[in-house]
Amino acid sequence: MSAPANQTPSANASADKDLARISVPSSFRNFIEKGGRFPPEKDRYHLYVNKSCPWAGRTIIVRNLKGLESVISLTLLTPYMAELGWAFKKADERHIDGVEDDPHYGASHLRELYYKAEPSYEGRFTVPVLWDKKTETIVNNESSEIIRILNSAFDEFLPEDKANLDLYPEELRAEIDGVNEWVFSTVNAGVYKAGFATSQSSYEAGVKPLFASLDRLEDILKDKEYLVGGRLTEADVRLFTTLVRFDPVYHGHFKCNIGSIRHNYPSLNQWMKRLYWGNPAFKDATDFHHIKTGYYGQKMSEGVVQASAGHSLAWTVGLAIYTKRRIEAPPPPTNRVEYDHMSIRDAPNYIVIAWEYELTARLGRSASSRQEHQEGRSETRCLGDSIKSSVKT
Repeated sequence: MSAPANQTPSANASADKDLARISVPSSFRNFIEKGGRFPPEKDRYHLYVNKSCPWAGRTIIVRNLKGLESVISLTLLTPYMAELGWAFKKADERHIDGVEDDPHYGASHLRELYYKAEPSYEGRFTVPVLWDKKTETIVNNESSEIIRILNSAFDEFLPEDKANLDLYPEELRAEIDGVNEWVFSTVNAGVYKAGFATSQSSYEAGVKPLFASLDRLEDILKDKEYLVGGRLTEADVRLFTTLVRFDPVYHGHFKCNIGSIRHNYPSLNQWMKRLYWGNPAFKDATDFHHIKTGYYGQKMSEGVVQASAGHSLAWTVGLAIYTKRRIEAPPPPTNRVEYDHMSIRDAPNYIVIAWEYELTARLGRSASSRQEHQEGRSETRCLGDSIKSSVKT
């Protein structure tokens, strides 16, 4: 999964140094406007995206919200990075459902379009890409700018209700920009600062501001449906694509496990579920199979112990071991039902041990008496012994 390719870094030099290692500025920064090089026209422009990348996810959501499906066509690439980068269906070695062929040039990989636009291109081959079919070049590959293009550049081709939907209204722009600035630095990019950290200090410099900002967002959304102005804006879109990936990916794989959205941030969780279940534009842009396929196939930094608040030492050590050995592991079960239904017959033995201790700790923390705590430990130990006897070590 690509790290953020753009925008202003935070003031934290340690975390930003690691982020700079995997990110570069976007190279194509043109806009679609009347009288310009790229005027608004129906069926002239095309989006190349995938559903694992949160930056590409922004553009899919806004395209859906604005009803631009008949105005701007779209192609889905692989959710994982192949040897030559994002691939089209013809080069998809894993045969992922939903991946499509390039409808215009029959390309195998996105990089071919970058070279078509600029033969001497030396940057990274990132999604999203807004492509001009008429001049056969890239208009823009910066997600924050593409969503603003989609927000207003094509309103003349839309029905009134869609044209009137403004995700960046004039009267709220200063507030939206303010929220976007710190959310990008500490949350959107913060998960990458933690996940790709190469030292303990840079990891902590990324993960601590991340959770401070999640706390701040939780307070903002306690009595609100939206982040800014009591209405849906681009600030909600930009935050959603990170949070919807948080528990499935960032919490474990990126070592951002001081807390989870589901269990520790009820207001954020409710906000996210309301968007996902209440607005098809968000749900249709989210594919958890693509998300997990994209993230869990990449190598993460080694030698960093995550800052786990409330997790047992055994679970933290277990996670450190599987990270070092590049083994994928699901998050620990939180109750007996989840424990009994985990597909762990082939799981490494040390992960099962970590699960056992983690569940013991969780049962103990929620128990109302010492007796319940002891019963929880006994029950968990029995479950762990039973499971470990069937595990291949």
